[in-house]
Amino acid sequence: MLTFYYYFLKDDKLNMQRKLSCLALLLLTITDVMAVEWSSIIEDDKHQVLVDIDSYNVTDNYPYLLAKTVYKKPQNFVLHNEKIQYFISIQRLQFNCKQPLYRLRYIELMNQKEKLIKSIKVNSPFKKLLAKTDEIGIGQLTCQVHEMIGGQ
Repeated sequence: MLTFYYYFLKDDKLNMQRKLSCLALLLLTITDVMAVEWSSIIEDDKHQVLVDIDSYNVTDNYPYLLAKTVYKKPQNFVLHNEKIQYFISIQRLQFNCKQPLYRLRYIELMNQKEKLIKSIKVNSPFKKLLAKTDEIGIGQLTCQVHEMIGGQ
């Protein structure tokens, strides 16, 4: 990246507008990556659930948010006879706001220092939302945002 930056600064043949446009594009890309802002929605003695409101989006006509769960004790995720121990998960949960249904689309598992252990793309079927679960809290927030924006 420094070589790229140096090239644009030293080459007098490129006009200033082009230089500024390229640098602005680089800065926007960098700030977009660092723009995740987690807000806590659930916290107890076992874990904390946070969501990134800015991650709201709609795919396949169903809204989703990114949710991050930080556990105090290690958790186990079983994938094809492989047991993965983790402390933090980041999930993309998609919701059907007309019915109490949700599905997991993507999950990242991390250690205590937020180092990625495994990323898993999931294509799970819709499941019923159950009372007193993390998913219902995330789903209520997701559907509330969806309704405020004018989603169906």
